Order: sequence, then C-alpha cells, then structure tokens
Amino acid sequence: YHYYDSNGDVTTVNPDNNIDAILNGSKDFVMSNAFISNNFNQPGIVVGVPVKRQGEIIGMIGGNVFISDLSNVLGRTFLNGSGYAFIIDHNGQVIYHPNTSFILNLDPLKAYEKGFVGLENVGKAMMDGQSGTGHFTDEQGIERYVSFKPIEGSQWSIGIASFKSKVFDSIRTLITSVIIISVM
Repeated sequence: YHYYDSNGDVTTVNPDNNIDAILNGSKDFVMSNAFISNNFNQPGIVVGVPVKRQGEIIGMIGGNVFISDLSNVLGRTFLNGSGYAFIIDHNGQVIYHPNTSFILNLDPLKAYEKGFVGLENVGKAMMDGQSGTGHFTDEQGIERYVSFKPIEGSQWSIGIASFKSKVFDSIRTLITSVIIISVM
C-alpha cells in the first residue's frame, strides 16, 4: 500500500488488518495501534475511513492524530487536580497519561517494576475491555481509586484515577450533610 503526504510524497505502508478492513468494506472507521511517528518523532495513531465512488470503495483516507492532542483535552478536563485520566489499549500500551514518560513505555502488567502496587489487576481488566473500579498505589506511594470503561469504537479503555483521601473526604461530607438534614 502507498500513501501520499501533504507534500505529495509517496510512502509505502506495511499492510495491516486496519487497512484491509477498510478496503474490503468490513469497517467504516479504523484506528491504528499507537506508535512513534517516523516523521515527527512523537507518539500518535492513524485513523482512516473509506473513500467511495458510486457506493464502491476506491481507497481510504486517513491521518495522524498525535497523543499530545489528547493531553490538550484530557489534561485539563478531569477532577480539579484531585486525580487524572489515563488511556491504555488492548495490548497494555499506555496511550495517554499526564506523566508523558509513561506513554508507550509503561506496561500496566509490569508496573510493579516502576513502583506501582496493584495496577496490574486494573490494567488486566482494562485490557480485557471490562468496566469497573479498582485501586492501586502509584509510583509515589499515593493510594488511588480508579474507575474505568472501554471507549466505544476503539480497543482502548479510559481510567479516571483519584486520590483515595479525596474520595473519602467526599463520602464524609455526604454523611455529615445527611446527619445534619436528618437532625433538623
């Protein structure tokens, strides 16, 4: 397979199941595994859709999405500083994490090697496409609760990790409020 970049240069692409799935019509959208871009030397993915003429697939169009684009959204969206979001794929690759040194470098099943405790259970469940909750201790010794869910249309799962202390602070506040209301 060949593709043309924005300069009109032709590059050969190794065939993969994603390209075949678009060209044989079995999928209307594909997303590659994460990789380090040869041209830009940064982590990214390729997304693609079929190009049709009179209902017949004549090719595909796709583009790179850089992981840094995810950090622009996820890095400022979650938990008001009391936690963070992270994404892993079905192979256990960390696709997004606010600690960028973990992106494509941290295997959740071997995270104990980097000082994590219990992350392998959460990671395995996420890799298996499950939804759920769990807990782990991070590399800094901070206990965290995590809620996770597969991202529809992908082989990725997103996890939201929050400080254990913040979770219990919210529960204490709720209990206190219920007691005050019931006494009134």
